[in-house]
Amino acid sequence: MKKSGVWGLLLIGLILTFFFVSACSREEKIEIKKEDGVTVVYNPKKPAPPRGVPSTLSLKEELVLGKMGNEETMLLDPRAVDVDQNGNIVAAEQQPDGMSFSGWLPLLGGASLPGGYVTGVSRNAGMLDIFVVGTDGFPYTAGRAAGQANWGGWWAMPKNSQFPQGAPFTAVSRSTDKLDVFGADMGGNIVTAAWAPGAPSWGGWWPISNGKTSAGGYVASVCADTDVIDVFVVGTDGNIYRSSWSPATHPWSAWVSLAAAGLRFSVGNRVSAVSPVKGKIDIACVDEAGRVFVTSLELPLRTFGGFTQIGTRTTIPNGMVSLFARKNGETQAYMIGRDR
Repeated sequence: MKKSGVWGLLLIGLILTFFFVSACSREEKIEIKKEDGVTVVYNPKKPAPPRGVPSTLSLKEELVLGKMGNEETMLLDPRAVDVDQNGNIVAAEQQPDGMSFSGWLPLLGGASLPGGYVTGVSRNAGMLDIFVVGTDGFPYTAGRAAGQANWGGWWAMPKNSQFPQGAPFTAVSRSTDKLDVFGADMGGNIVTAAWAPGAPSWGGWWPISNGKTSAGGYVASVCADTDVIDVFVVGTDGNIYRSSWSPATHPWSAWVSLAAAGLRFSVGNRVSAVSPVKGKIDIACVDEAGRVFVTSLELPLRTFGGFTQIGTRTTIPNGMVSLFARKNGETQAYMIGRDR
């Protein structure tokens, strides 16, 4: 081959390489458009920032979760508590970096049924109280306040009721520093205990309007207003029932059935209840076919509109669905599907 031909091929190769590299490295313009009244930002793979916008990110710390100090910016001091496979009650603490948690460490030597329930509630900023059924079937509580290095407890709660090991409690703080705890004892009686500042000890356990469910069944509790409590449970006939309490209606109201034609739930199954806005309660439960049903109640409750199935996806029969109330008044539902 002639030299001129070789140089020609090299020149063409260089030109093609230049255009290829240029095309791959060329930055694309970020586009901001209005579509049906919504601002849409198109970010290409290699964006070219608009004029006046820095080409590199500069990060500035504004808020750190779990860091003590200014009460206006401190959201919470996250902690996690659970029961391990050996029945040990263990806790994990968020580390100073705000990103990681410590390893699971035994909590004051507490023990329950392996995989049992530990329930927690905050009654004041930075405070956490937890509740569990011990290996003797009696209820115990422990707690920790903001800034404290160590947990306090375990303290025995009233022993006039005994519960199945690992049975769930639920708890609410209806106003600052007040605690109300709920459960179903060995006889399936729905009972409650309470504590308030100045009280010499816990009060309870008191029956709630002679309500019954399975032994250790789940009793959902929620506050839709200050000093107002609503509880929900699947009764012995498979219907969901509601009872409520407030200083004006003391003692507890009679149980009201939220029955729906052709719909039954397993006795004692978990009912999830949240209050997304004042005066409103959303509840959900999984039926015996694994379908998730939800309803909303406006307080004071005068009529009941029935349950609605959420989509078509299912979980295991009598499984668990969790509701989460967002700050904007929305409620989100979570479950583990059959596809896991």
